[in-house]
Amino acid sequence: MYDHISVNDTDDLLNALASAKGGETIVLSGGNYGEMRLKSGLNMSLNFPETVTIRSADPENPAIFNMMNVQGASNITFDGIVFDYKFSERDPVWTAPFGVYDSNGITFRNSIFDGDLAAGVSPESDSHGYGSGLIVRNSENVTLENNEVYDFWKGFKIRESEGITIRDNDIHSMRVDGINFVDVQGLLIEGNHIHDFHSIPGDHADMIQGWNVGTDTPSSHVTIRDNRLDIGAGDPTHSIFLRNYLVDTGQAGKEMYWRDIAIENNMISNGHGHGITVGASIGLSISKNTVLRADGAEADTSGEAVGIPRISVAPQSRNVMIERNVTSEILAGGSLEGWSVADNLLVQDQMADADNHYSMVFVSSTLDSRDFQLLSGASVGSTMSSGDGPRYHASPDAENLAAMHFDATYSTLGGAPLPTGTEYFWTFGDGTTATGAVAHHVFNDRGTYTVGLSVQLPDGRSWAVEHEHAVSGPELAVYDGSILKIALDSGIIATDPAGHGTDGIDLDTQGAALTIPRDALPPLFGAEEFALAIEVNLDAAGGTLFRLGHDLNAYFTEDGELIVKVVTDAGAAALDSSGVSLADGASHSIALELKDGLLSLLIDGTKADSARLDGTLASSRFDFTLGSPWHTNADGIVSAFSLTTQESAYDFGATPLETIGADAAPETSETQNITRPNETALEDEASIMPSENMDTGSSEIGWKDALATSMPDEKTWQQVLDFDTESAFIAYSEGGPRQLDTGTVDRGVGLELGGPGISSQISYDLIKDMMEADAFHLSMEVRSEDDDSSGDLVHFSGVFSVYIKSDGNLMIRILDEDGIVSRHSTGELDLSDTETQEIEILYFDRTLAVEVNGEMEIEMLIEAGLASGNSAGAFFGNPWGRENFDGVLEDLDAHFLAADPSLLRDDAVGMEISGQDLFGI
Repeated sequence: MYDHISVNDTDDLLNALASAKGGETIVLSGGNYGEMRLKSGLNMSLNFPETVTIRSADPENPAIFNMMNVQGASNITFDGIVFDYKFSERDPVWTAPFGVYDSNGITFRNSIFDGDLAAGVSPESDSHGYGSGLIVRNSENVTLENNEVYDFWKGFKIRESEGITIRDNDIHSMRVDGINFVDVQGLLIEGNHIHDFHSIPGDHADMIQGWNVGTDTPSSHVTIRDNRLDIGAGDPTHSIFLRNYLVDTGQAGKEMYWRDIAIENNMISNGHGHGITVGASIGLSISKNTVLRADGAEADTSGEAVGIPRISVAPQSRNVMIERNVTSEILAGGSLEGWSVADNLLVQDQMADADNHYSMVFVSSTLDSRDFQLLSGASVGSTMSSGDGPRYHASPDAENLAAMHFDATYSTLGGAPLPTGTEYFWTFGDGTTATGAVAHHVFNDRGTYTVGLSVQLPDGRSWAVEHEHAVSGPELAVYDGSILKIALDSGIIATDPAGHGTDGIDLDTQGAALTIPRDALPPLFGAEEFALAIEVNLDAAGGTLFRLGHDLNAYFTEDGELIVKVVTDAGAAALDSSGVSLADGASHSIALELKDGLLSLLIDGTKADSARLDGTLASSRFDFTLGSPWHTNADGIVSAFSLTTQESAYDFGATPLETIGADAAPETSETQNITRPNETALEDEASIMPSENMDTGSSEIGWKDALATSMPDEKTWQQVLDFDTESAFIAYSEGGPRQLDTGTVDRGVGLELGGPGISSQISYDLIKDMMEADAFHLSMEVRSEDDDSSGDLVHFSGVFSVYIKSDGNLMIRILDEDGIVSRHSTGELDLSDTETQEIEILYFDRTLAVEVNGEMEIEMLIEAGLASGNSAGAFFGNPWGRENFDGVLEDLDAHFLAADPSLLRDDAVGMEISGQDLFGI
């Protein structure tokens, strides 16, 4: 049994170390031990064969050292100690009060490195971190774990050492660097939280920096993984910055390339372009990192690329793999051997309406917390973004922009969906509440609302989370002659605009007379309708009236005629005032409207010109301006101005739809219309970008021939569900066939589908194999109760849904892997004639085919493939208050194609493909 030695002061500690043989624990009473230099020498050897631990007796009353240098020592662990630097004006900024030199097997754990702030140094440096937290030099096998480090110039500095582990530390409030290393062989930086830096102008701040100046050996075998690097409320910094300065400046060649670097599974949210930057390397892996932009102390309004983190690798590098990362951009294109750049998801946060905006890719409640959970389970980015807790995604209602869908099915416990019986409670910040896993809420007015979600588990545990959500309105900007109101996500900003006088805004100025920032414009882009109105009184002809980059441009000719040019993503049009001069000294009202594909120009309430114009305004990086930032402005006064969009799409105060209960989980894409990217392996960068909607007509694929000739013999159809009027539902899942208690089944008649809500529901685990298979087959027999029945028939896990339309035709709605929803209908059928209808749906080789009563009715190629299912399962009818198909399900069979028959369950009901009478083959 090893000794525990209690000490009370510095002399006791030195005596204890001098007498230690190895394996002892030296327990320090609380208090300040001042400065300590531990150096092996003639009077004391600090090279122990087994670890000697120096720890505080009471973590609440720890031992404190103001200086600690360890030199020439082996196998010493410091545990639960406070290393507290005290600033002195005599100290240089790089002063190192704590260090390990020429040592082996030194560990610092569960300790605090407490820096200090400069005072009286300079106006810039004062109140910023000073000194270095811990220096390790010429040492081996040093471990720094579970420490807190703050208020230093630089945190951990590692030089000319090997076998270094920096794990699970909280490093924050640095001025320049968190972890800094040079000439290190074998370095593991793992599980650290590095955040909230406070720099001064001119600092080269890096959360993790590797460099090579002043050495002739490159660092090698460096692993940086599972770290969370977050700007927090601090200043932007480089995140992981491993520039190879000597190679970049021509001072060295391949002998100084980084060697064997792995940067994996890090979560980075920062405000500088150097998210992950690596110089010339041999053997580099950058994989499964999430590298995103976040505001710190100052919100970003410039949108400049320098503030958007990305991944960059020097092109002369060799043997490079950059795969499965989530970031804005990847600057890497080496032409040398061994490069692989694949399966990365490129996202952006600058244009809310453009492809792969953060709001379209991540669960919205995780944007505030910077957990950045993907809407899909796609295997890209850091797994650190997938934690447990209450989470929900909020998405606008496409048919009423005053409403939002809220989906809490993204909440997890132990990495799995919340258990059956979980209760969900919502508050919407306007005095109303709701219950259920998914809710749909219509707000009474525009504004910013705090939405709260409380979750109670069946075992009594509960969680709560709340986030703010902005509800916009049709008015983007309004000027009434005195006050300019601009609608932003943060709320409506009212200002007294520059250039405003008693009569209005004077256009005759240098540059823009009035600016509507692009932050207010996302609702304009992609809108199918907008209206712009201006009251103007010209003093002279000529000059620009308004401009939005190259998409909207209005100007007066030298004759006073108004010319308006509009460019959409599908065309362009130019309108004019039809020879009428507006430079006549009178005030004129000008209105530009796009509605139902018609662009119209009205002068004083009378249509002057119009043109057909397809498409919508594309995203722009420009602000909207009265006048021009570049050209000569019109000479006149604007007394009123308004810019509105999608006015008919807002219905404030409309009656909310039914809330969906926790026991009736919805088809997520139906309730939210969200994009769920590929949950399986991504083939290339292009595969994750949204594609054009698929062709809704017949593609003449020849699917029967394809199925008959290309299906491998070894594949086997396996039954998932069976239903008939006598046995009701039988599921073929783990444990053997079993009859389901689904309710509302009339023996001898079938499943009654009419009436409100869900007639029957099948949990996802019973259809999971089918929804995740490459091919499946579904056959149904249904019969309407009356000759004008229509409505929802069946929904399968958010992937495909079947409806009977009011004209008697069948419609199928599908969701593909790119998140694109499309609807396809039959043309000349009457399925509401009270006769039994046979419906068969086959999905194989990205081909979806629908037969009705033995005739091919719908046939299409789904380029991206069908989406994978979600936890909603299958249900007949609908939970959203819509009309159900008033009829009876008389028979149903569902099968999936098992790729490997050896994996089939012993109880499987299989059908060999050879000779199978499927769709008449």
